[in-house]
Amino acid sequence: MERAAQATELEYLELAGDLDKFTERAAITDPPALVQLWPELEQRVLDRVGADGYDADNAAPSAANLPRSEAERIRNLAWEIGVSVDLHALHLGALRALAKLLRERGQRSLRRASRDSNARGRASRPDSNVG
Repeated sequence: MERAAQATELEYLELAGDLDKFTERAAITDPPALVQLWPELEQRVLDRVGADGYDADNAAPSAANLPRSEAERIRNLAWEIGVSVDLHALHLGALRALAKLLRERGQRSLRRASRDSNARGRASRPDSNVG
């Protein structure tokens, strides 16, 4: 289960990196081309958030860390970016905010997973002072 949670958090970091690349590419790409590129990236973001929401509803420990308000913020930013792409007026601030939010989500969850793993490791070791 821990590996699955770690893969999820790494996926958030990968998505943030892909958003950074999309932002860089936007400066040199025609708006109609961005209209073609955005839906796949947007769907990956929404799929990840949707999977976390599904997992949280089903009490899977790996997803309990994504508050509904954070998931809603991610969806709203993705929608805002999509509208701006469709209007050929890309909102770079929203792209950067979404990348930052996904990056923070991944980093925060990796730190939490590391702390949990360390705590389990300490709990499974016999105390040398006992006895």
